[in-house]
Amino acid sequence: MTDYPELRAFGDDLYRCVKCGSCRSVCPVFAELERESSVARGKLALIEEIADGNLEAAKRFDEIISLCLGCSACVENCSNGVRAVEIIMAAREALVNAKGMSLPKRTVLRRFLNTTRFMPALLKTGSLLQGLFLKRIPGESGLHLRFSLPYLDKKRFIPPLAKKFFLEKHGGKEIKAEREVERVGYFVGCVTNYLFPSIGEATLKLLKDRGTSIMALDEQGCCGLPAYGAGDIQTFRKLALKNIEILEKCGTDKIIVACSSCAFALMKLYPRLLPKDERVRKISSRVLEISQYLSNMEMSTGDGRAGQKVRVTYHSPCHLNRELGIKREPKEILEALPGIDLVEMSNPSRCCGSGGSFNLSHYDLSLKILDRKMEDIKSTGAEIVVTSCSGCMLQLKDGAHQKGMKVEVLHLAEAIKAFS
Repeated sequence: MTDYPELRAFGDDLYRCVKCGSCRSVCPVFAELERESSVARGKLALIEEIADGNLEAAKRFDEIISLCLGCSACVENCSNGVRAVEIIMAAREALVNAKGMSLPKRTVLRRFLNTTRFMPALLKTGSLLQGLFLKRIPGESGLHLRFSLPYLDKKRFIPPLAKKFFLEKHGGKEIKAEREVERVGYFVGCVTNYLFPSIGEATLKLLKDRGTSIMALDEQGCCGLPAYGAGDIQTFRKLALKNIEILEKCGTDKIIVACSSCAFALMKLYPRLLPKDERVRKISSRVLEISQYLSNMEMSTGDGRAGQKVRVTYHSPCHLNRELGIKREPKEILEALPGIDLVEMSNPSRCCGSGGSFNLSHYDLSLKILDRKMEDIKSTGAEIVVTSCSGCMLQLKDGAHQKGMKVEVLHLAEAIKAFS
């Protein structure tokens, strides 16, 4: 592997793939493309070829390796325990190190995300000027582009930037519970901070109502997952170390994360990609995804939406149920809420097609994958679909818009606030 040394660490794991094809039955990309190169065993076979010195195989390496959502359905279904997603992400890192990134990607990941000052300032300007570039969708709380931009299709549903970001209002302050039982840190995440501060407000309320005081330090930034998915591990590590330094200042034994993708980054990726840093291990061990924290608490504090009975279904995010193994807690919380009739869709853990940057680089394919999820939701007759991943929320809102479905998309924290 002289040309891609980043893959050496996966040598034994790579050759454990016996090409049985189990991954074909669960891969959402293969379900749409039906090409061997789009499934895990095809990608691993390509990586093997390159490992054996067949550089001719490397000609389509970039394109083929990009066709992965990182949903880990293949890993979950692999009888040999092959870490296919980790290998594919390492291949993306190898490509970035060998060939670099396009100017737009490099600008977004290394100049935009990799700062705690420039990104908020630029997005604040964007929130003031978004009317110049975006137009409102009649009858919906979303926007469309007035003209095409790289990686953004004009038909895409775009939520407006918040007029006041969550950390502008609450950052650097301790939000005290009236009858404090304990204190926790709160890692907010970019989507909550800039697009859906209502998720953050709901999180604060439900924690305060249950005796938890919250510290949300305003210097926290992107968790780094977009950089990881793009193979820019250098930027990922920089963002991780910045966030670890900030979270240390919370001085709390627990750190709550309401976005399951951010939770995956903090709980699993930080220690995996910074294994020698004791501070990372210490802070990561304190992180709890919000449903873990709430699972043993009383949910009902009232009669929900004025005693109404609302049909709700739940979308289980890939990072939550496969990577973190959190499967039952969100459903049990929803079932405990008054006024909710929880109806399970046929495949709640089917990937919605977001996959972070996959949704940007392969938008049309992403929508085809999403179509299956939206049909599952439609078949339940649900008025509300609940999830706990920011990326999934954006994708599901786009899907509801594209399909003309009158279904409300709520974060788990928002659902608890609305029905408890």
